Amino acid sequence: MANRRNESDAKEAVREARLLLAGLFQEVRKEKEAQDPRNIAQALSLLVPLVRKKAPREQILRETPESFWLTLLGSREAKVRKNTARVVGELYTASSSPVLAGRLRELLSEEQVQMIRPSYILAIGSMGFARLLDDYSVPEDTLEKHAAEEKEALRKARLGAGGSQAAHRATEPGAAGSGDGRFSDFPADRDLILVTALGERKRKISAAKVASSQQSVRQLLQQDRTWLEVLVPISGPEEILPLCHTCLTGEDPYRYRIELKTSGPGAANKEKPSHEGRGYKIRRLIEQIEETAGSALINDPSSYEVEVRVETEKLAVYAGPNDLPALHWFLKFCCAPDERFVYRKEAIPASIHPANAAMIMRLTAPYRTDREETADDPALQAEAEPSSRPASPRRILDPCCGSGTLLIERAEADTKRPLELVGLDIEQRAVRAAKKNLAAAFQKPEDLFLSGQTKSGDPADETDLGETRFLTEWKVLQTDLKTWKLPEKDRPFDEIYANLPFGLRVGDHTKNEALYEALIRNLTQWLAPGGIAALYTMEGRLLEKELEKASDLRILKHFRLQAGGLTPRLYIIKMK
Repeated sequence: MANRRNESDAKEAVREARLLLAGLFQEVRKEKEAQDPRNIAQALSLLVPLVRKKAPREQILRETPESFWLTLLGSREAKVRKNTARVVGELYTASSSPVLAGRLRELLSEEQVQMIRPSYILAIGSMGFARLLDDYSVPEDTLEKHAAEEKEALRKARLGAGGSQAAHRATEPGAAGSGDGRFSDFPADRDLILVTALGERKRKISAAKVASSQQSVRQLLQQDRTWLEVLVPISGPEEILPLCHTCLTGEDPYRYRIELKTSGPGAANKEKPSHEGRGYKIRRLIEQIEETAGSALINDPSSYEVEVRVETEKLAVYAGPNDLPALHWFLKFCCAPDERFVYRKEAIPASIHPANAAMIMRLTAPYRTDREETADDPALQAEAEPSSRPASPRRILDPCCGSGTLLIERAEADTKRPLELVGLDIEQRAVRAAKKNLAAAFQKPEDLFLSGQTKSGDPADETDLGETRFLTEWKVLQTDLKTWKLPEKDRPFDEIYANLPFGLRVGDHTKNEALYEALIRNLTQWLAPGGIAALYTMEGRLLEKELEKASDLRILKHFRLQAGGLTPRLYIIKMK
């Protein structure tokens, strides 16, 4: 019941935010601001508390270009500028916007209305660009009241408390971005733990591997697309501050939060005395950290750059005031950049996490048949010249492609042969997002050349192109997978991938029955003989029921996975 109520509240917040945003667009488009700017200022003020919530914030980020906020920041009305800064500060705490941050910094130096300047400062801080304030000082002619407000805003922004999230913001696992400039690198003399996607396992990167690779830790991490988190194992709280000094730039204090994870008998027992409960253990952890670091580490769960994770096997029986059953300590640097998925310019509700998509490609790799049909003939192989046309592209389909993540990660999993990617989706916003992301993924110069070719096309040209890739072609169509037919001129697909509606945030069980039935029926038409399909879903029983009706399809492998508290399944299916 509580989950339904929370979902209903989120939907209502999204609806209200979209109505306010639509009104703003209309006012600005009709250029009514000069006549009566109070409507815009009031609408912006109402938006502030809404964009602090995840659902409406993500919706507005998807639907509103940065240029819209830049227009409002240029308003002649002081309250419009002030409230726009407040909205932007809350809106962009989880996604970097150097353009807006830079504009706010320019306005801060130009602003003549003194009461507005603290809003600019707090917005810059909450967006993760506090470094832009390093050369700023309160003007000498500022009235005492406003000067005090500016100084307090500067203090909060520089300490990372300028907004509802960290100024040195906690980057979501796998999110694209370059960090906030606060992070330097992971320690090269320690083993690191990678928490991999879909609950597969924890994987270690040893210090010996880093030393032998002649690469930085960050470079090594970028080569693995399947991790969600990077954890630094530590022996206890006395190591937190030294590692912060090593891995973060700038001076302390550093802000942290504690994540206590427990498992085993008694972990869910709500009848235990308070001194044995979760709250007590967290307070004891904080006390231990303060004993070793003093004021150099500040516990701030709403605004932090480091997560201190403590994993215990179970809630131990209380044995005394110094008892603390913590077994494993880790540090997670939440401001560490992650540039693996920079192509992800736009997402839609229920979009698959890129690391999850990459893990799906890793799990399906043993079942893919990547050989060209003529490759079995040694004579043909012997006659092939280095400059010959490469193998015909493997055709890849995602019939409910969303923002295109599965298609892109399939291409990233195999850059050594040409691919032809086709995405289908019934939703216009999904098609728009997929096109934007695919264009970003394949706009690099090396994607324009076939392997073995030179930049000029002249074999005598020895221009070094670096690591060239085969040409990746793609197209995205707005259509219904239930009715889409493979064009007669097109050959069937070698591989099909789909993140099917779970029936939670997207779709429901009744709609899924018709969708899954049509999908399995169409797979027999879309897949080439020997081709495979990888279907990711929470509706395992429904999918298996439909597969039983398809004599041409058989299940090669069935994985039970974990993602965000859910237990989806991945089915690898082959066309006979």
